[in-house]
Amino acid sequence: MKKFYALVFALLITGTLSAQKIPFQGRLLDAGKPFNGTATIDFSITSPAWSETKSNVSVTDGYYSVVLGSTTPLPDTLFGDSREVLLNITVNGEALSAVTLHSPLLPYTGTNPVEIDSLTTLDLRISNPLDNESVILNSSEAAGGYLQLLDPDPTGTFNESTILAGHYGTGGAALQMRGMNTTSDGSTLMINNYMTTNDVFSNPMSGGYRRAGIDISDNEGIMLAAIGSNRDETGGDPTGKSGLVMVNGPTTRNVYVSGQWWANSELGIVQVFGQNDNGAGDFSTNVEVVADDQAGESSGRISMMNTANGGTVNETILISSNNGSGHGFMEIRDSGSATNISMDGLNGDINANGTVAADILQSTSGGVQTSDRRLKKNITPLTNTLEKTTQLRGVSYQWKDENITIQNQIGVIAQEVEEIYPEFVHTNDEGMKAVNYAQMTAVLIEAIKELNAKVESLESENANLKASLEEIKTLRSEMDQLMKQLGASKAASK
Repeated sequence: MKKFYALVFALLITGTLSAQKIPFQGRLLDAGKPFNGTATIDFSITSPAWSETKSNVSVTDGYYSVVLGSTTPLPDTLFGDSREVLLNITVNGEALSAVTLHSPLLPYTGTNPVEIDSLTTLDLRISNPLDNESVILNSSEAAGGYLQLLDPDPTGTFNESTILAGHYGTGGAALQMRGMNTTSDGSTLMINNYMTTNDVFSNPMSGGYRRAGIDISDNEGIMLAAIGSNRDETGGDPTGKSGLVMVNGPTTRNVYVSGQWWANSELGIVQVFGQNDNGAGDFSTNVEVVADDQAGESSGRISMMNTANGGTVNETILISSNNGSGHGFMEIRDSGSATNISMDGLNGDINANGTVAADILQSTSGGVQTSDRRLKKNITPLTNTLEKTTQLRGVSYQWKDENITIQNQIGVIAQEVEEIYPEFVHTNDEGMKAVNYAQMTAVLIEAIKELNAKVESLESENANLKASLEEIKTLRSEMDQLMKQLGASKAASK
């Protein structure tokens, strides 16, 4: 019975990519219906010459699968300089239309695009249409094995970008990406994602311990950021480990965030560096935020330093949440580390050495306010202070917010004072008003002086009145004496 066969196929290259074997799948139709059973299938290629027969091939619902080259190996030069070859197929003695096998490698370039040096080093190099190497696969024992993807420039003299996956020192691995360097012909390592058995100082770590990291650089070769993990076996926490983040400038380290793996990896630290060297091949820290341990209690500390080249460091500001007695404190020091200002949270003490200038200060002699004549101009005496003062109203009150205090308070109402002395009242951005009670002192002084002048005037008038009254009393007494004498004279004359 006449049979019609139609084929569909899929292929891929296995092994060493030398075209020794090709998995092949097809479909057989009998009068338009899927064929089921077994078949003898002959495969052949005219150039380069090759043939192979597959007997008792199982066909289910029209589908069958074979491996070309499993009986008679396919030629190494199967595709040669061509991208495709014709595969002839005969099923049960009936020739079918030839099928085109396409090369799984890169497009035809005029020369063989694949170079395989030997099976001992397993080195595979694949070139692009310009005959520039674009893929390198190496699994030699000496090299450690790597896969490199390259983007050569049109001339093939340098690589504009590269991706490399391979070994990284002893016991390590890396995924590296390179970009074109704008200042020279060639590529620069920009991203290095690595795993290694060495610490960040390249010292080997024991016990097979491995850490990982990512170094990020620009295409001029300057590493600007790093993320990773670390362990310091020579420090105070030999089994501890922590992550780290480092940000750099063009020539200096900027910020370092990590655990204190050199002392206690459970305690974090943030360091901000300046541009001065510390005399030991690194840069001096200008700001340090540290988690401390005080006898099992964790606390925080902020230090700020002034630095100079060569390792000169002066800690001029220190803030801590625990100075060893369970309370916070702050110190501000001079360049010689002498404490000039200190604040202690235990008793709320603030101590300062030297001259302190401010609008309002607290000293050992009480509250004082800057008032030197040399700081003032347009000095004018106050007038009519008594009249205005008598318009002020003193009140007792309680704060609505009982968290402040529930005790009775004595003072004034800012809105009332503002109508008489607006200079005393200050209003913030939210419209809340405050009174400068200290300024009232000057007004009260002048009001008392005005009142005193009136008292003195009244006392003077009262003294004058008293003098006049004494004169009247004296005149009356003298008159009484004269009257008595006059009476006696009349009696004697009779």
